[in-house]
Amino acid sequence: MVVRTEPDTLAQVDDFKGPVRFHFDERISERVSGGSLDDAVIVSPRTSEVRVSHGRTSISVDLEGGFQRGLVYRVTLMPVISDLFGNTLRDPFEVVFSTGAPVSRGALVGLAFDRTTGVGIGDLKVHAVSEEDSATYVTRTDTGGIYLMRYLPPARYRVTAWQDRNRSDTVDRMEPQGTRAALIPGEDTLFVDLAVLQPDTTPARLTGAEALDSVTVALQFDDFLDPDVPASQATFELVRDSTAPEGAAPGVEQTLHEYEYALWVERVQDSIAHADSIRRAEAAQPAPDSGAVADSAVAGAARTVLPIAPIPPPLPAATGAPRRGAQPQQAEGPARAPDGSILPARRLVIRLESPLEREIPYRVHAGAVTNIALVPLGGGEARVLLAAPASPDSVPAPDSGVVDTTRARPDTGSVGLAWLRRSRR
Repeated sequence: MVVRTEPDTLAQVDDFKGPVRFHFDERISERVSGGSLDDAVIVSPRTSEVRVSHGRTSISVDLEGGFQRGLVYRVTLMPVISDLFGNTLRDPFEVVFSTGAPVSRGALVGLAFDRTTGVGIGDLKVHAVSEEDSATYVTRTDTGGIYLMRYLPPARYRVTAWQDRNRSDTVDRMEPQGTRAALIPGEDTLFVDLAVLQPDTTPARLTGAEALDSVTVALQFDDFLDPDVPASQATFELVRDSTAPEGAAPGVEQTLHEYEYALWVERVQDSIAHADSIRRAEAAQPAPDSGAVADSAVAGAARTVLPIAPIPPPLPAATGAPRRGAQPQQAEGPARAPDGSILPARRLVIRLESPLEREIPYRVHAGAVTNIALVPLGGGEARVLLAAPASPDSVPAPDSGVVDTTRARPDTGSVGLAWLRRSRR
């Protein structure tokens, strides 16, 4: 364990030349448990290159250009130092000292997470660059993606978390990264979560289409789509395949993100359950006596009739590589990331103006699709076919394009589909 540091924590040493030393209670190994010796120490703010040297019972830390005056330095020793028996330092150890500036209690803390799964990412570098003097404060995320920067002066910062794949200590264009602005007005602790995403330069491509029923088609893409861009901005058109007989193809009535479609299905289910509960309450009413037959007939004619419409089909499980560590769908509403943003998906759902014909191949043409990296102009085409039932004796799945009148009164069959469409609007 560390028993002493030079300088002491929270000391003010205006003319400090260095180095910073961590003294241990026993002899330490010359090898670290991970990375290099230079990686064992974090100096914040980063004013020049860090030089780390090893002693018999100490670690020395110096800066190539020396420690500058008028700053508050935080030097963190990572838990990679071990003794001769392989016992590793249990937790990070830090020393904070001033070279002339007042010690501020401002802090930044948050979670750096994968934008597509919402799961925290460990061992990311985090830089907070002050817009006041361009000072760069640095730290790393722990195994769960949490980062913490303490003793920051009040200022506006540009906070960036990234995976330093080439160990250049700078953010390269194609490294996974996430950036947010943050303002520390005083000695406050500011919570700033960072959504990290792999940069992308290619648009999303349509890879497949599946008919869920005669008026519902799920479209699969090779990339995650931005849930904040309205699905209606994408364009879709159905045409008959060149091998199909001549005829018209249905138009597209509505385009939905995957989470929007799931919410809509829930609303339709709730509406149908409400209609069923009203019918059960009406059926439980006692029959009128013979003297009130005429009055009950008039009341029955005036009563509002609630139609029964079929429930839209649920989306099947997503194809392709699963989201490692992805959050499960929540009971109410879409799955969300730690910062409250909706997690993206690779699918859109289109609802058609009229039913597809069974065993007739169609082609879906897609355009103006925006992926999660905000790359526009995605699209492509895919084949879709509504298959016939497996055998004449099989029972087809419920079709939201066909009105279910088995439980409705005789005069409600013509309005079921209209009610379903009104509920979508």
